[in-house]
Amino acid sequence: MVSSNYLLALPILVALYLLSQSQITRLCLLLLGGAITLWSDGWAHFILILVLLVVTWWGVLLIERHYPGNRRALGLLIALEISPLLLHKFIKADVWGLVDPAWLEAQGLTGWLPPLGLSVMTFQAVSYTFDRYRRQLDTSAWPYYAVYMTFFPHLAAGPILRASDFVNQLVQRHEVSSDDTREGL
Repeated sequence: MVSSNYLLALPILVALYLLSQSQITRLCLLLLGGAITLWSDGWAHFILILVLLVVTWWGVLLIERHYPGNRRALGLLIALEISPLLLHKFIKADVWGLVDPAWLEAQGLTGWLPPLGLSVMTFQAVSYTFDRYRRQLDTSAWPYYAVYMTFFPHLAAGPILRASDFVNQLVQRHEVSSDDTREGL
């Protein structure tokens, strides 16, 4: 659940983003927003999401360096990326149908609920893997990947963003005008 402190932090984050002229500062602010959102769901879920990010990042690097064009390596990485989602969606599905989530929360067992945005992040990880495999990204730098994966406005509900669309927009320099801000608000 999102706390009121988080809701207060969001306008501050947006204001700092709009005031910043540095691309790296803007990326760091977006990463901070994603980290706060993920951390608010609990440290165990934060670690699970962090593992997904690391597996995808290193897996793609391994494929590019040692197995370029190898579909089996690509398939193995995708299987690793979707395994946490499968665990939460299918193996525990019988628990979700039999047990009320409010009862789990009352018992202090909310750690059994799937992490916030797990589905969205899983499919975005797969999108990133495919786009890197197909060489459709303008950059392979880690900060752009991390912002893509943790972009907090899309974590809870999506939509799933293609890595090539999102990352390539991050790489391009955009000046934010007062009209853009007004329209966005």
